[in-house]
Amino acid sequence: MHYCGVVISRICLKKIALAIFISLLLGCGGESNQVQKTPTDLVLTSIQVTPPVLVISSLGGSSGLSATALDQNSSLLSTQPSFQWSSSATTVAMVDNFGKVTALTEGQSTITVAAQGMSQTVLVVVSTSAFNVSGKISYYDKQYGPTGFNGKREYKAVRYAVVDLLDSLDRLIQSTYTDAQGNYSLGPFIDPQSKLRVLSQTGGTGVVAIKVANHQGAVYGATQSMTITGTQTSLNLDIGDSAQAGAFNILDVMIAGAQYKLEMKNTPLATVAVYWQSGSSRLGTYFCTGQDSTYCPRGKGIYLLGGSTSNNDTDEFDDDIIFHEFSHFLEYSFDIAQSPGGAHAFADNDLDLRLSWSEGFGGYFPAAVKSWLKTISASSLSIPASLSASVYVDTVGSIASSIDIGNPGGYPYYYASNEIAVANILWQLNQHQSAGETVLWQVYEDYLPTLTNSTINLEVFWDGLLQVLNPDANIRSQLSGIFSSRLVAYYEDNYENDDASAQARLITPCSAQQLCSGETHYFYKNNGNPDVDFFYFPTTAGKSYTIETYGLKNGTDTVLKIYDSSLLLLTENDDRSANLCCLPNDDLTLSSLITFTPSQNANYFIQASSPTDRAPSAGKYGTYVIKVTEN
Repeated sequence: MHYCGVVISRICLKKIALAIFISLLLGCGGESNQVQKTPTDLVLTSIQVTPPVLVISSLGGSSGLSATALDQNSSLLSTQPSFQWSSSATTVAMVDNFGKVTALTEGQSTITVAAQGMSQTVLVVVSTSAFNVSGKISYYDKQYGPTGFNGKREYKAVRYAVVDLLDSLDRLIQSTYTDAQGNYSLGPFIDPQSKLRVLSQTGGTGVVAIKVANHQGAVYGATQSMTITGTQTSLNLDIGDSAQAGAFNILDVMIAGAQYKLEMKNTPLATVAVYWQSGSSRLGTYFCTGQDSTYCPRGKGIYLLGGSTSNNDTDEFDDDIIFHEFSHFLEYSFDIAQSPGGAHAFADNDLDLRLSWSEGFGGYFPAAVKSWLKTISASSLSIPASLSASVYVDTVGSIASSIDIGNPGGYPYYYASNEIAVANILWQLNQHQSAGETVLWQVYEDYLPTLTNSTINLEVFWDGLLQVLNPDANIRSQLSGIFSSRLVAYYEDNYENDDASAQARLITPCSAQQLCSGETHYFYKNNGNPDVDFFYFPTTAGKSYTIETYGLKNGTDTVLKIYDSSLLLLTENDDRSANLCCLPNDDLTLSSLITFTPSQNANYFIQASSPTDRAPSAGKYGTYVIKVTEN
């Protein structure tokens, strides 16, 4: 069983205050209540200069220094002061008013930058015999298939990661970033005892800000000392399958997820942190939107299983799990994260529709990314070339659970309340010539975030798909066929139009001794209006009748009303159980039941509809069965 979001039980959400409902959304609590200083309280306390040591290797060459003013909280001041620059040895190096340093002769000079009574110094070295270093950084990745890791390992480049040059005293001298092939270049520098360090953190422009840290918040790093062989040194840093390799695989998978999203729709993404620690006892893999001491001690971010000695489940090489959690980060980024979180399993087909949508998209997202990678960079994948991108794998030690969301089979993978059914529908839409990935992302990123007063689930995704595509009748039929292949009926049933008493359908009551199956209906109108179904049934005065709905599917929530022949409301029922504690979308929980004894021989009307105050776990569409029984 996989946990996402904060781990909570299913709780009763129907007809409770919106503020309480919001507090139960995906995440681990609110933001901390630290007192914030006003801008007038913040003063310049220190100046930070980069790089801390500047080496220029050619006479007449120049390089820039940058200064930033920090407040008493070591945060960047919103209004930066004017800086004054000076050189202690102007015959060696000169500096202009903007921090540009020009080398004149070999030697050393101290550059001072000052503002508002504060100052900082930087050592500038001019040396034509300075060193430069370049090379490639890589790590060992594990290949996996439907039954788990297959024992194959392959080198992968550490892409877009921060690379630091440290001197012999471990002081930071320079920083740069690896490119798409893991290549880096640093220099010039003068300390022959320098060290190279790569961090599990992205850097540079045009790259999503991602960091992978332990539970104390420290970013992982791998360090290697240099052996200087001349002014130009080549040094490849091989992380291999060391303890840090898992952190760099997490980073690489997160980068791939971000690249895919930006390829589909190039809008900015927020910074994302991943917290993972090998051998940790923390249980669960989930995304947190806030901070608490139990589940989310580092605040907002993705928390991955580290695999303790008592629990051999470790996720640092489970690419599909990492992609899955990245999808929850996207929900948060686009402000559409409404899942209540909690325990869920692939076979559950009575989930809260918000949960099944969120987890279903999380099941689809790895397949979409891997399919895209197969076309542009198959070497970036951790699966055999022969394995379909739609196979979702979760390893636990030497074994694995897997499912092909492209072809999951039949029961129980049906209905909008099942995450695998949702994933399969999205995958089919991905492959459809009229829908495809681009349209899916238009709905996801442009339509869903506009629904400020609506729950986010598969139903509203369907509504958005129709709005974005505006399909003709033929294409609409094809699209609804994709949904109906998972028994999700987003189309009118065979009994429309039956929205008024004048169009009411006859339901002949069953006797108590009969076994009759009732009649199946869908709440759905092609024009987008709420669907109301009317029926009538003949009665005998003084006899008791039971009118009920059951067989609820796809998150249906029903309400029944009984009217007399003049359309006077006699009685109604929303939920057959008056004391609901939980709201699974099963066959009966949100169904309706009325026991009615007429006072005369007459036809009475039944109205079946979805209530306006329905449970947030349920939906406005769905399938139900209605039956009248003479007791």
